[in-house]
Amino acid sequence: MELLALMAYQQPCKDDADIALYRTLCQEIELRSDEAQPLMIRQAAASALHHSGLLRLHNKQDGSTVYAELALAGWMSALRLLQDDSTCVRAVARHAIENVLGTVDPARIRFSSSDATVLSLAVEYIVSSFAHTGHGATSLSKMLIQLIDAPVVLTAYVGAAGAKALDWDNLYRRIFEYESSNYFAERDGLAQNMVYYLLARSTGDEESIRLLCEQVLTLLNKALQILNQESRCSDEEAGRWLGGVTYYPDVFSPAFGLLAAGVAVVTSTSHSLTGDLQSLAVQARELAQEACGIHSKDDVMHPLMMRALKLLACTDHPSSRQDGTEPVRELLFLTPHWIALTDSVNK
Repeated sequence: MELLALMAYQQPCKDDADIALYRTLCQEIELRSDEAQPLMIRQAAASALHHSGLLRLHNKQDGSTVYAELALAGWMSALRLLQDDSTCVRAVARHAIENVLGTVDPARIRFSSSDATVLSLAVEYIVSSFAHTGHGATSLSKMLIQLIDAPVVLTAYVGAAGAKALDWDNLYRRIFEYESSNYFAERDGLAQNMVYYLLARSTGDEESIRLLCEQVLTLLNKALQILNQESRCSDEEAGRWLGGVTYYPDVFSPAFGLLAAGVAVVTSTSHSLTGDLQSLAVQARELAQEACGIHSKDDVMHPLMMRALKLLACTDHPSSRQDGTEPVRELLFLTPHWIALTDSVNK
């Protein structure tokens, strides 16, 4: 793999043979960067990514759709390797990313040694570099949707299936699964950064971003319907359980990410809510208002989830747009844009 990377690095990027070489390299890195691969294989993937120049490929051939697509595939692998459970793999991936970001803004990357900091900067760079094309925006949208597809998770906790979640065996299994998982996987942080750059501050392909907004609001309404319906149909104990499961990592991560994405869509100045988007936004606000009413008197629902629901239920978003505030920043606690963090710095 290292030899393949060096061969790719030395290619002039002018003909189909060069494209085929880079495509093969992309496929190998994507395959070998999976967390199920042995450590030595993942290290080789990170090293190949670093030495191949794949992350700079879109700059070698400006205007080339093919090379931009290959570079984006490389960046997707870079994000995955940056969340590896091996310190060595993360270090190589971080170094590869910093080398590229350092050429864009040396001042910002000079003191960045944290993986989480580099992750945020990488997402910003990826969105600014690739989201302006239809393929890039679609690929990034797909990644975000996979991170925040809450309805799929919530259905495991409602109705007949929800009864199983009350079993102690199920609770033990979830605890031990979480303890054995990769602590360095930044699903929440990745989702929150993508929400900010792709939705709240997006300058991407207009049609693709509009489609993403529609997907987000559709998923959001479905998730809120599940929560509200189960809460209405359940007795007090079951309703409090439904609020309690929002503390489960496998529930909180996609559910909160989806709520944050919904807040970004309905409050962002980057796009206008017209037609179908407007009707979906109105439905989301009504469902959020209902959810706030249901859980207003209990102390079980996760407080960040409650804050997100209140922001969605708010009808005063136009005024927040006029004074320049971004409500979604209240929710992005794993990003540099969290409003509590920036306010404390300003003080």
